[in-house]
Amino acid sequence: FRLQGKQGILVKEKRSMNKNKNKNKNKKIVNYRKQKHINVGLIFFAVIFVYLCLYSIQYLRKDKISLYEVVEGSVTQNNTFSGLAIRKELVHYATAEGYINYFVSETAKVSPKSLVYSLDQTGDFHQALLENADKKVIFKEENKRELNEMIVDYRKSYENQTFGNIYQFKDDLQARLVQLLTFQTNLNSPVLPLPTTGVLPMYAQAAGVIIYSVDQMENLTIDTLTKESLNEQSYVKSNLKKKEKIVVNDPVYKLVTDDHWNLVLKIDETLYQTIKDETYLEILFQKDGQKAWGECKFISIENQQLLVLSLNNSMPRYAENRFLKVDLLIDKVRGLKVANSSIIKKDFYLVPEAYITKGGNSDNSGILVEKPDKKGVKKIEFVQTTLYKKENGFYYISTLEFEKGTVIVNGNQNQRMELSDKASLKGVYNMNKGYAVFRLVDILYQNKDYSILSSNTNLGIDLYDHIALEGNKVKEGQFSH
Repeated sequence: FRLQGKQGILVKEKRSMNKNKNKNKNKKIVNYRKQKHINVGLIFFAVIFVYLCLYSIQYLRKDKISLYEVVEGSVTQNNTFSGLAIRKELVHYATAEGYINYFVSETAKVSPKSLVYSLDQTGDFHQALLENADKKVIFKEENKRELNEMIVDYRKSYENQTFGNIYQFKDDLQARLVQLLTFQTNLNSPVLPLPTTGVLPMYAQAAGVIIYSVDQMENLTIDTLTKESLNEQSYVKSNLKKKEKIVVNDPVYKLVTDDHWNLVLKIDETLYQTIKDETYLEILFQKDGQKAWGECKFISIENQQLLVLSLNNSMPRYAENRFLKVDLLIDKVRGLKVANSSIIKKDFYLVPEAYITKGGNSDNSGILVEKPDKKGVKKIEFVQTTLYKKENGFYYISTLEFEKGTVIVNGNQNQRMELSDKASLKGVYNMNKGYAVFRLVDILYQNKDYSILSSNTNLGIDLYDHIALEGNKVKEGQFSH
């Protein structure tokens, strides 16, 4: 070759490679099969990954137990009631016919022989009263204030269920206007052309507070009280002041003859348990914001619990009202505050007291259970159990520890019975140990959202315990996660 240097050397090497290639064509080529190896580590991690994915999906889809921390608190009770007033009342009836003119304002106190009203048999005196009455009296400041208070009181007490009371209010307002026009004069007034005949003065026959309405409940007493008597919606009152002319035996007024009176309130079982040991309670009258103390008495009529408050004052202020809105001034109930959603009912077996015994050398309580061994021979075995509550001679034991129909033995008398009778107890699920444990509750007071529990309940809960917020979604023994 003429090529020299590096280029010539490359040409020679190429030829050498071509020679070697030709030699290899005559040789037989055998392909080597590679062995497949299983990657155990990869499979192991794949299984763990799939497991974690499935567990995560299941965890996300699973309902979680929401926890609630028990705190100390109080619940303000809604203690507003409509009370039925029972008094000693005496209705007086007309002894003659004529136009009536009243001379004593309502709820005023009268004494025997006090002039109360007159009967005008001709109508001349009645007409003279109306014609000569001072119309400006309506616009006096104290009278305007009284009429305004009547309107305001009606607006405060208005309810859709008792819409018909508006007609009663209309009669009361109209009667009061007439009374204000004629009350400024009396039989001895020198400004009126009084007739000398045909006018009969009528005097009170007893001392008391005068009322110008009747409602057929004047003779009502605690002993004759019925459930219907407490129905304010069916209450009807007749205003006597709107009558201009009366006949014999028409009611004309009534007297409340005793300062002692009773106020009857309908209460529920929860409030009864709260105040049943009270001797006196303070109340606030919504009509005027006045307070009074009443002696407590509890009665039941037709399965309705009633609170009877006996009072010895305040009667004249409320003598014209049969029903009164009052507030019971009870201190706030304090204890362990929990949400009502945490409280559930759980069934328990009822075991007679005679079947509860002590086992072995311990002081642990339990029952004797009759069980067959492998050969079918019945043997008696002591089983320790938790006694949740004792009531009326029976103990409450858990239904999770024993199957229905389990035979238990009275060790002293050798009597037997099967577990079947059940009763329920209220409680919550305590989650302190990470799983649900049923604990009893003793409710002191309960409103719409929260309950106040006693902190001294056996097998109950303590301050700062963690309980299930929604007890009806939890089962005993269920883990919190």
